Amino acid sequence: MTISDSPITSNPPAAKKRINWQKFKQVLLRNYPKKIMNLKNPPEIDNEVLLITSSIQSAMTECSYTANQTQVSEPLPPRILQEITIKRNLRKDWQRTRDPAVKTMLNSQI
Repeated sequence: MTISDSPITSNPPAAKKRINWQKFKQVLLRNYPKKIMNLKNPPEIDNEVLLITSSIQSAMTECSYTANQTQVSEPLPPRILQEITIKRNLRKDWQRTRDPAVKTMLNSQI
C-alpha cells in the first residue's frame, strides 16, 4: 500500500441542480420559436445547430436552480422507535414462519 503525502486535488462534488421543465419549455419556445426548415447546405445546417445549441444552453441556465439541502428532522421519541422495532421484528417472524398467530400480532401492532 502506498500513502501519498500530497493533499487531495480533486474538487468537491457540485451542488445538485434541479430544472424547472415547464419553465424550460416556455423559455426555449421564446428563445427559439421557429421550426427548422429545409436546410440546403452545410453552412446553413451548422448555423442552425449553433443557434439551437445556444438556445438550449441559455434556457438550461435560466431554468436551473440549486436544490435545498435536506432538512434534518428531529429524532423520533424512544417510544415510537420501540414500536417500530417491535413491528419490524414481527414482520421478520411472519416472513420466516408464516405463523397465523404472528400475523395476527403483526396486524394488531400500531
